[in-house]
Order: sequence, then structure tokens, then C-alpha cells
Amino acid sequence: MSINLDAWLDHEWAKACEADDAEEGMIQYWGEKCPDYDRQCPNCQAWKEFEASGEIVKANKKANKEFNHD
Repeated sequence: MSINLDAWLDHEWAKACEADDAEEGMIQYWGEKCPDYDRQCPNCQAWKEFEASGEIVKANKKANKEFNHD
């Protein structure tokens, strides 16, 4: 089962630029991250995708910074 995060991306809190705001949105929508990952748990899947998207954002920011020589 794969989680489609489009549902929470539509919310205002998920559109926030700051990671803390997006993480707070995840907590409000999905609840706290489970202490142990379970691939059958929708909450765990959502948090896994959220964290992966954060890594993509970090990589893009780094690439943009290097490209723009900031």
C-alpha cells in the first residue's frame, strides 16, 4: 500500500516554507511518528515519504545554492 500525500499537500500548513511548519502539519494530520517503522502502517508510510521529500528539498536547495554561487 502506498500513501498518496496529495491530500495533505493541499492544506495551508503543508504549503509553509519552514520545515517546522510542515512537520507540525504532519503531526496534526497523521499524528506523531511511530517509534518503530511498520511497512503496513499508513502513519509510518506517510512519515517515510515526508522525510524522503525533505531530503529532496535539501538536495535541491544545495544544488540551487551551488548553481547560483550563493
